[in-house]
Amino acid sequence: MIIEKIEIDSFASLRGVSFDLTDGINLIEGNNESGKSSIADFIKFILYGAAGKAVDDHLAERKRVMNFNDSHIGGSMTVRVEQGRYKITRNLAVSGTVRESVRTRISVRDCESGADIYEGVEPGVMFLGIPEDVFCASAYLSQRGTKVSGADINESISNILFSGDERTSAQKAIERIDSARIPLSHKHGKVGRIYDIREELYTLESKLASDMEANERIIALEAAVGERKKTNAEHQSNYELLEKQKKANELARLIEKCEAVEGAERAKIDSEMRLLEHKATAHIPTDEETAELRGYERSMALLEKRATELSLEREQLEREREVYSSELRFGEVLKREGADIIERVEKYREKAKKLTAVAISFFALAAVVVGISFLLPSAMLFILLGAFAVLDVGIGLIFIRAKNVKVANAILRAANCSSTEELARAIERYRKATERITALSAALDLNKERTAETRGAFSSEKQRLVEFLADMDIDEAAEDSESLRAIGEIFAQRQRTVRELEAEAREKRAYYEALLTQTENVDLERTRAELEALGVAEPLSFDVAKLDRNIKFYREQSELLCERIHAFELELTELRARSAAPAEVREHMLCLESELAECERKHAVYTLAAESLKVASEELRRSVAPALARVSGEYMGTLTDGKYGQLSLDHAFALSYESGGELRHIDHMSTGTRDMAYLSLRLALADVISGEGKLVLMLDEATAHMDDTRAKNLLRLLVGRATDGAQHILFTCHGRESQMLSEMGAEFNRIEL
Repeated sequence: MIIEKIEIDSFASLRGVSFDLTDGINLIEGNNESGKSSIADFIKFILYGAAGKAVDDHLAERKRVMNFNDSHIGGSMTVRVEQGRYKITRNLAVSGTVRESVRTRISVRDCESGADIYEGVEPGVMFLGIPEDVFCASAYLSQRGTKVSGADINESISNILFSGDERTSAQKAIERIDSARIPLSHKHGKVGRIYDIREELYTLESKLASDMEANERIIALEAAVGERKKTNAEHQSNYELLEKQKKANELARLIEKCEAVEGAERAKIDSEMRLLEHKATAHIPTDEETAELRGYERSMALLEKRATELSLEREQLEREREVYSSELRFGEVLKREGADIIERVEKYREKAKKLTAVAISFFALAAVVVGISFLLPSAMLFILLGAFAVLDVGIGLIFIRAKNVKVANAILRAANCSSTEELARAIERYRKATERITALSAALDLNKERTAETRGAFSSEKQRLVEFLADMDIDEAAEDSESLRAIGEIFAQRQRTVRELEAEAREKRAYYEALLTQTENVDLERTRAELEALGVAEPLSFDVAKLDRNIKFYREQSELLCERIHAFELELTELRARSAAPAEVREHMLCLESELAECERKHAVYTLAAESLKVASEELRRSVAPALARVSGEYMGTLTDGKYGQLSLDHAFALSYESGGELRHIDHMSTGTRDMAYLSLRLALADVISGEGKLVLMLDEATAHMDDTRAKNLLRLLVGRATDGAQHILFTCHGRESQMLSEMGAEFNRIEL
């Protein structure tokens, strides 16, 4: 797009201003506050309008470009796009103070046909194909800075490259697909219609299984109820039959008891007579007599035990006396050697020790004398004779010492001891043995006396027992406690026989009295008629205990069956109430399975479309940054005379550069160099976005902070772009740029304000 003419009716401080622009470079010069930046804002206003909201604490653009004395801004701009010329007119009016009312009129007329081709799309988007934010980040370099950042710009540029429309992005398309896919199934598979259908199918499957099981259970319960009712009827029949048999048995027994009364009386009388006859033929011991017999048995047992204990004691005393008798042999040694035997042995040994010491002294003296003889050769003979005399004395002492040792050892051998300590212990043992033997002899004498007393007491007790047994009509001899126990068994047998006869008499008497009680008011004829009416054959052949057990069994079984039948009937009622027909559940499941298949097909289509769009979008996004980095690097190399010829760019438009083999962020550059880098990025953005065509570049005071070298490099770069058909509009307050362009011999359109 090429701007041919600008006509400003009212915009900021400008009124009724118009001027023509040419292809290539247009240089607009003017002092500060002369309206240069307003012209740039007007071009953006014509293309995109003026925002009414404040951004980052800045004044809203609409209020910033609105004149204080006017509530209207507007004008027109003639542009050439490819082979066509169009006049864009935009007017904006604001009324009201508290609540503003904004009216905007836009027209885009074809200069040849005069037709208005505006259809609600901003002219900038219509002719440049980019939104306002991308335009401001690439073609419009205002005084507010050259920095470019933000994922939104990246998004818009990617959308333009992807679909040709910044509003139609792959992400939005994916979001729209997701808006249709997510209701079918969330990525975690826990939310969505597919999940709901599966859950419902799972529930219905469980319900179908439950209903099938319930249906089977109903059939089984109905069969079980019928079977148990039949079994219960059989139990009731058996129960009634058993009750009849029991009743017949009771009646038959009652008749039998009535007929047995006379026989029971005879049996009672016979048992009482046998008891009287037994008591008359034998003496029946009383409890006192039995206790007296037990006393004799205990006393004789004690006497026998005492005699046995005394005999054992006597044997033990004799064995102990025999042991101590061996110690009495030492008394012969004492009689022969005397009572001072230990002192004698000690005396002989002490004398031997003294003689040994004296002999050693003589031997030492003889050795000394011999040594002296060698010192005195003249008197050696006499000295040696003296030494021999001393030696003879020592030898004599040794012989006397040996005699004393021999006597002491002879005394110890006679006592069968090896030392005086052992000899003392032997004397002490002899003394104790003598004392113990004396005590044992006295104990043996006492034992003999006690044994004689025990034997006398046993004979006396035996005589008394014989007299007692004669009174009891027992002729057996009582020699010891064992025979007494046999006599006690005779006592017990007589008492048992009497008790048995008494028990038999009591039993017969009680039986007779019971029969009388049971048959006292019995109508025998009527009872026989009842028995005959029951029609039970041989009623007395039944086992009453077995009848009772069987009656109890059938009664309990009938009660259990009734309880079970009642429980089954309750369960049947509950199952019929809560279970549905399996066919209805299955029909609903078929409908849900059909819906699930359709939802899964749609979900698969949506998923494939979203994944394909995502892959294509990511591939395109990855291709944008390298292209921008390459082009901006070329421009940066031109602007910095090749010092920085390579830049890197991420998806958020964050710039970095290589220095010393290390990648650094753009903030490490100086302010001027950093501005050059962002300017290169903007030019690259304009080139990448525009493609074959070139965007109109507006540079407001772009060279104000550049030195002459970099300013010339920038102008030279713009001249080169102008040669390729790009239009540039430079706003400056200095004459340096026009002079430099003239020196380069470049063609440019100079407009003074």
